[in-house]
Amino acid sequence: MLAFLGGVSMVARPAAARSACCVALASAVLGCTGTLRAPAELTLGEPTRFEAVTVATPVVEHPGATPDEAPKSVAVDVETWADVGILLLQGKLGSTPERHPIECVMYEGAFARGEGDAAGGPRGVCIVVPGMLGTHSAGHLVEALLEDRWVVAVVWPPLVDRARESMRKSAGKSAGERGAALAGSVDVVIENAGFVAQAALIKLHARRPALKGKPVILVGESMGAMAGVGMAATGKVPFDAALFVAGGGDLIAVARGSSLRGFFDVDRLAGDAAFGEAFRAACERDPLRAAESLRGGPVAIITAADDDVVPSATQEALWRAMGEPPRYTWDAGHFELFWRAEETVVPVVRAIAELVGDRSRAVEVLYNRTSERITAEEAERRRKSVEEMRQGARGNGGKRERDP
Repeated sequence: MLAFLGGVSMVARPAAARSACCVALASAVLGCTGTLRAPAELTLGEPTRFEAVTVATPVVEHPGATPDEAPKSVAVDVETWADVGILLLQGKLGSTPERHPIECVMYEGAFARGEGDAAGGPRGVCIVVPGMLGTHSAGHLVEALLEDRWVVAVVWPPLVDRARESMRKSAGKSAGERGAALAGSVDVVIENAGFVAQAALIKLHARRPALKGKPVILVGESMGAMAGVGMAATGKVPFDAALFVAGGGDLIAVARGSSLRGFFDVDRLAGDAAFGEAFRAACERDPLRAAESLRGGPVAIITAADDDVVPSATQEALWRAMGEPPRYTWDAGHFELFWRAEETVVPVVRAIAELVGDRSRAVEVLYNRTSERITAEEAERRRKSVEEMRQGARGNGGKRERDP
């Protein structure tokens, strides 16, 4: 796992994109009139198979140490192992850090820490894959999930930024070559985002024993739903159920038909047959292609009937590619759906989690543990090495954790 290097950091968004989003959100605030229609029956398919990783955790040889001390030290080491994995996958270390890194932010409320009057403890963990503008675009959904007592790990693969970078680097090549290059960029960032999500889950479960047996729900919104389908298909992200909200496929069709297509550098080539054919042939993590591996799995979907950001027709295509899992239908537009997340997305997450109950299989296969015996001197050397990595990542805008 740790051999995979991805990319990620907080990057400035184009002013035009921010402005357009503000206008769209303002419109949503003034006219949130949609209704969410539930499916006739909500059922979950068969659990998905995952590839567990092996965590080799050091056990320090201390003269006179009691057996009771070992589990605590191992748990701390697992958390450190996950921390190192996230830092490496973010691509923020070394002399040439990734320009457009994968963002990872973990949110824990007082209920997760057992503080104050937060009775009941956490419901579970939500892995949120946000839309085009990154972690801050999921703020409303994150707040609503925290209010509902979920621990949240936000993992964002910057598909648009990576697409722009790919198109820039492949300028001057044939349309087919550029389509294949774009496919490679998409596959790499989605694969690595899956590893980041896995490492984040390992860290959260090592830190919070109260999460044991609780559901792990993967939630993708908008472009994050499209990336989330690919992440789920990798087999690297352990989840008990997934909810994909207003995502479409394939990526070229979405870019070509979106009202925001001017923000995608691929829109000028999206109609080129050679470009599209090369991309579709090479991209294994495109949502329409990856969706086939989720057929019959524990998946639900929300589609928007009047959506021009992720065209409704592409949402319908993705739903059919998944084998027509349980579907909620929103009868209004794109941004309104997310602005009312506490009324739309969160109740569906809770309904899905109730079907999972306390039989979470995601945590059971999260990782296998082995150990190695090391000296106290070696332990200190490793501690200093990890701290240097963390400091380097902070200096480059790396992983952050927050309590809102």
